[in-house]
Amino acid sequence: MSSTVVPLVMTERAMEEAVRTCYIMLNTASLDYHSELNNFWYALRADRVTDDLRSRLDDARREHRARYSEAQMRVPDDALAAADDVHRRLSRIYGVLKRLDGGIPPRREGESLEHAHTQIVELWDQLSEMRRIMRRSIGVPARGLRDQ
Repeated sequence: MSSTVVPLVMTERAMEEAVRTCYIMLNTASLDYHSELNNFWYALRADRVTDDLRSRLDDARREHRARYSEAQMRVPDDALAAADDVHRRLSRIYGVLKRLDGGIPPRREGESLEHAHTQIVELWDQLSEMRRIMRRSIGVPARGLRDQ
């Protein structure tokens, strides 16, 4: 008995939905990771970092990496460029905070608790830009929205 191989072809609508879902997951993971970095920063500043906070931060990092990896294979170049920027910045902040938590001296000039907080605050602009590009990519109108 011969079997016929039927190519799996994604319809245009299914592809659009897959990209939309990818955007939602990446945006959520990015915001969660950002929040956990912020929570960790406050705990580090107060010298109250716990194993639970470390675990939550590492879980958020893993989830973000998984969603970012999926986006690398699915989303258009302009959205991926914005996601790359967010990913790099999140990773940089994570590295600084983890080194500070571990008592490891900074590797570069400006790697301090204060500078990490500045980067966390400034990351809001990159998160907003990434979200604006993703929304535009899937045809969400920008009119009347504050955070585009």
